[in-house]
Amino acid sequence: MDRTAIDWDGAESFLAMNARLLDRTIRAADDLQALELQFAAGLLDQLSLSGLDVDDLVAVVAAHIPPTGIVAVPGGTEDEAVSSLDLAPRPDSVLRPALADGVVEAELERLAGDQQDDGGWPVLYATASPQATTWAFPM
Repeated sequence: MDRTAIDWDGAESFLAMNARLLDRTIRAADDLQALELQFAAGLLDQLSLSGLDVDDLVAVVAAHIPPTGIVAVPGGTEDEAVSSLDLAPRPDSVLRPALADGVVEAELERLAGDQQDDGGWPVLYATASPQATTWAFPM
């Protein structure tokens, strides 16, 4: 795929506007919280898939990810966190190469170990009702 550097002074496309907003936001932040990192990672993947060169932004976001690849969610439950697979869910995710060696493999092993007998996984965040925990089952 041919990647074109973002033309910050050029025509305003939807993606360019979002890229510029992401650039300003992450560069201005002293610290990015877990869900901010997750949404930034998703936007970076989309920008990259559109052909934009996001390497500089990837480096800025990656600097906020701890070596473990696990980022606790402030105000969440004790075990609520964003993991390396939330930040780079696909092998071709732009953040995947920025993660420490073995982080994704360790997360895959953890997921395999947490799978319950019924095929689902425990929900690690606060829910409004017991029924909300049933979404964590494979389709």
